[in-house]
Amino acid sequence: MLKRLPLLLAAGLGCGGKGGDPPAPAKQDGASAHPTVAPLVVPALGVDRPTRFDYTDGDGEKDYQRAIGAYKKKDWAGVRASCEKALAADPSHLDAHWLLAGALAQTGDLAGAVDHVVTVVAADDVRFGAVLDTPDLAPLMASTYGKPISELATRVAADYARVAGSGLWLVARDAAFHTHAPHGELYVYDREARRYLRISHTDHAVAGFVRAAQSPQFALLGFERVERPKDGPAALIARGWVLVIGSDGKVIGKPAVLPTARQLALGYAAGDQLLVSTAPATGKWTLGDATVQAVDAATGKLAAASAAMPATHIAITVDDGAFARASDDAKAPWAGDTAPALEVNGDTIAIPETGQATRSTVAVSRDKGHVAFATAADPCNASFAPSLYIADTRAKTLRHVLTARSRFDTRWLDDAVVAYEHGSDTIRLFDVQLGREVDKLEDRAGIALDVLSPMAGAPCTSDGAELDGGSAGSAGSAGSSVAPGSAEPMPPEE
Repeated sequence: MLKRLPLLLAAGLGCGGKGGDPPAPAKQDGASAHPTVAPLVVPALGVDRPTRFDYTDGDGEKDYQRAIGAYKKKDWAGVRASCEKALAADPSHLDAHWLLAGALAQTGDLAGAVDHVVTVVAADDVRFGAVLDTPDLAPLMASTYGKPISELATRVAADYARVAGSGLWLVARDAAFHTHAPHGELYVYDREARRYLRISHTDHAVAGFVRAAQSPQFALLGFERVERPKDGPAALIARGWVLVIGSDGKVIGKPAVLPTARQLALGYAAGDQLLVSTAPATGKWTLGDATVQAVDAATGKLAAASAAMPATHIAITVDDGAFARASDDAKAPWAGDTAPALEVNGDTIAIPETGQATRSTVAVSRDKGHVAFATAADPCNASFAPSLYIADTRAKTLRHVLTARSRFDTRWLDDAVVAYEHGSDTIRLFDVQLGREVDKLEDRAGIALDVLSPMAGAPCTSDGAELDGGSAGSAGSAGSSVAPGSAEPMPPEE
């Protein structure tokens, strides 16, 4: 995956499907005369759900693999027939659309190729928008269709950049969680169109991401393999990696390959210095001393770092994924990760229920008018769950939003709307001005604001149980809300 990723983002040649990339055919010259083509209409961008990118178990994958076989023989008729069958079974199979576009262009059906090119560029611009000069499409791009397609690709790229600047960044899986791989990629959610624009291409190996505060870049953290030592206390992450990507979606330099470890953590320190830490296992739930290193984005090399990991970072193990955050806008007498009160703009917010707030859930709106936080709760207590609250610092009010077995990671999108995680498969958007929920993002395979986890809430580390496979909801469904102080379910308040 790591060797192919820069090619997919920077050059993107081939189909890029999980079954393997077909070789680039010989370039063909010449173009047939065609009447002037009107500007193309930009279709809906992205996809309606991240699982659209899971082709492996789809109904059209077998026919797509037959198309790959025909492609290797330059059997364009065979490619066309198999791709059409694949798309009849799975119309969202972008690899089949891309391969079919090339087959149609190579056999003279240029008008037929246009629709498939437009489909893939709109659905996944980061991967397909910059590779329209592939030899397969040479007859198409050299014809009168070429200019309208190029113009459409330019408009789509601009729209992607616009949505990336204002949309909701998140990580989501294309398939159900298994302990051997994260199955995640980075997306931006378009709140107006309610669609997902894919940003990363790592063969679905992303576990989480962090964004730089000053530089126009972000870093991905993922892994490819898990090791389960016979004599070891816990499963280890093998072939972990860090990859830095610019705001244009292109890879910056080379990926950093991390040593085998129980836990990996990633964060941007002061001056946008990217730091990564690796920690060994000393028990099923305990860690040894972490080694902190600086990541050189250009070379992918790791160097010893004297600085500690920043307070805001992501951390993953095979069994868990967590986001740690320290809000400079909220002061508190922190004792570890909890505090009995918060202070924002000189106003003190007393914490209800358990009397303790969890540090990573505290988020202050940009105008400092509202504070979102969750109460701390013992994950080993099955009858008690944390609650999400929103405090109005001006009106001096406190609104209970939801009680559930959730981590309640939060992020303000603007002064009115806060996004929060509800379990491991739902992100909800709550508008404090309207006093109700305004959107809900669901992905049963798994979805998160910063880092994916196989568990809906924090794990209980005192019972010795360790997650071993299954779906993201197997350790606690996001739909199982719990009333404060009881085990009775309750619906989310809107």
